Amino acid sequence: MSDILVLGSGLTGLTAAMLLARDGHAVTVLDRDPAPPPEGAEAAWREWARPGVAQFRQLHFLLPRWRAIMADELPDVLEAMLAAGAARTNVLHQRPAAVTGGWRPGDERFDAVTARRPVIEAAVARVAARTPGVTIRRGVRVTGLVTAGRSAVPRVVGVRTDGGDVECEAVVVCGGMYAAEIAALVDVRIPVVPMSHQYVVTAPVPGMPARLPSLRDPDLLVYYRQEIDGLVMGGYERQSATA
Repeated sequence: MSDILVLGSGLTGLTAAMLLARDGHAVTVLDRDPAPPPEGAEAAWREWARPGVAQFRQLHFLLPRWRAIMADELPDVLEAMLAAGAARTNVLHQRPAAVTGGWRPGDERFDAVTARRPVIEAAVARVAARTPGVTIRRGVRVTGLVTAGRSAVPRVVGVRTDGGDVECEAVVVCGGMYAAEIAALVDVRIPVVPMSHQYVVTAPVPGMPARLPSLRDPDLLVYYRQEIDGLVMGGYERQSATA
């Protein structure tokens, strides 16, 4: 029996599992998507199917606070991401020196990391897979939670899956857009509602600036932003359909 079950093998689930394992716990990560990460960043980008992750092909920007915690707690994860092609950028000094006053000691704390989600997650998954105390089981769908006791707050002691029950001492829900669905199994509300919407990605646009600002119109509920050498444009309805 694992000490802790982590539901979801995204960035949060995998990093939580590694931190818990390095603290002495036996951790099993369950994920509904069956495919493991391919070897190499290029293969991860082109081949890895993760239907359980929203916006899996889009660019992700990991904020300076996250980067700092990784550098302190899981430096091998940060190194693996950078080795896979993630870029380190300083959010403060993306602005002209005339605005920022130039580089000053301590400005490195504003360093962030950015890359496509498949590249980031594949690098993190490879480090997690070789972390002692972490077991990753893919293609496992959670269908229920097992509780014990009669208190008003349920104590979860296991999960029901399409492959049988799995016992544990604690459950960490890192299910992303499915987190609310999982918590609802024990009448716990998580204020996450996945919404479906349409967006369009253009072909490369000649003369596209290297850094084009993102534009969001909260009144018309539309956004435009750069997508490599093209644009992505999307919109929402005020009464959107749930995903």
